[in-house]
Amino acid sequence: MLLALCILVATLGRFVQRERVGPSTQLFIENRVDHFNPFNQDVFRQRYYYNSEFVRDGSHVAILEIGGEGEINSAPGGTKSNPDILGRIADNYGAHIFVLEHRFYGISHPFQHTSEKYDVGTDKLRYLSSKQAQSDLLYFISVMDDRLCPANSKDGSFKRIEGRTCFQWVIVGGSYPGAVTGWIYQRHPNLFAAGLSSSGVVNARYEIPEFDTHTLMVPGAPCSDALYQAQHEATRQVEAGEDNIVYERLGIRTDADKSDIHYFIADTMLMCFQYGKSKSCCDSRLSKAWEGHGDILDALVDYLSTSSFDSYDSINLASDTAKHSDAFRQWWWQTCTEVAYYQPAPLINSLRSEKITTQWHLDMCKKIFDGLDLGNPTIKTNEFYGGEHVKADDVFFSNFWQDPWHMCSMTDDMGGQKDNIGFIRCKDCGHCVDLHLPQETDPIELVELRDRIYSFIVERVDSILNRVG
Repeated sequence: MLLALCILVATLGRFVQRERVGPSTQLFIENRVDHFNPFNQDVFRQRYYYNSEFVRDGSHVAILEIGGEGEINSAPGGTKSNPDILGRIADNYGAHIFVLEHRFYGISHPFQHTSEKYDVGTDKLRYLSSKQAQSDLLYFISVMDDRLCPANSKDGSFKRIEGRTCFQWVIVGGSYPGAVTGWIYQRHPNLFAAGLSSSGVVNARYEIPEFDTHTLMVPGAPCSDALYQAQHEATRQVEAGEDNIVYERLGIRTDADKSDIHYFIADTMLMCFQYGKSKSCCDSRLSKAWEGHGDILDALVDYLSTSSFDSYDSINLASDTAKHSDAFRQWWWQTCTEVAYYQPAPLINSLRSEKITTQWHLDMCKKIFDGLDLGNPTIKTNEFYGGEHVKADDVFFSNFWQDPWHMCSMTDDMGGQKDNIGFIRCKDCGHCVDLHLPQETDPIELVELRDRIYSFIVERVDSILNRVG
């Protein structure tokens, strides 16, 4: 289920920190707890990171990456000698780079419980929404724009225009933040020069049964055959309740809810392919076992042991407190109330127990959020944002065939070639891979996609700078 963000390479709730290098300063801003209630003046400390590596005097460009469903610990951009795509853009303009941590994640919580934990009770989570998050971003931009603006240039080549931002802002996000990128641009097109939505899931889908069937196609034989067999053997052992390798090696309580275990097994294994790591899963584990060099179930459990079941345990998910590193309960709230993205077991080629249905997801929402019957939240979400018809022509939408989340995004399959859509198919090109630091081993399709992104954003920023300069 977990999707996640690409600041942290994640799957809806479980996060692997994206490699980052370069200067990164941790700072804080005070933001409102409730942007939509003028009588609520409460504020909270929201963390952000700043990369000044590329800044040059007189620059009028700033890049803001949106934090997602997890903790952040550095800014993007890289260094002059080793830049990522955002650093490459920043170097062209001498731009500032920021990333703002999403409310209710990391240490950007509105409600403190103890010195080490935060209050994420159901009554508090009503302040966690994509709309509140966008208002956080808008306020952040207004503050940074005013604080860092070089005002009027000494030679008269630039004059600040009343009512306009000083900087040309480029908004960026990957995965759920990629969706927020499209949504916030659509609502405030005059505020941004351009945007990048990497694997941006703008279309909130109620259920995605194709998630498993697509993932099973990605590695091909023999890995897909081995994966299918291993998953089903693990499911059988969990259902049998045996004192077996699944419980012993993964440290799972024997009285844990079996459906929670089924979901953990499927979600964790599928992430391997979602993030372009099929080589580590197949070549070193499953395929070798399938060819007779080991036990298939043992190979699966070996991979699963690198993750923790605790975050999938519904007992833990029902807890109304969270540490800075916890994210699953908050993300469940966002799925239950706004975006769903539920992944029920398909009728054929399923990689999860048949018990994982759409109704199971709805029951989980009730179970962990005090019995709330939230139903299908995507109708209102897509009516408000437009779903797959989001209007954001100056946002580049990048997607990757191997990543099943492309089914919730903007791709060429949606009708004709567009200059703001890049949809590529290459081996191990997974979720948000274009935001990663470039590697010498990157396939040519990925290299060319990054070049398209760079040209797309530079063209739009230049056109505005030439008009206002």
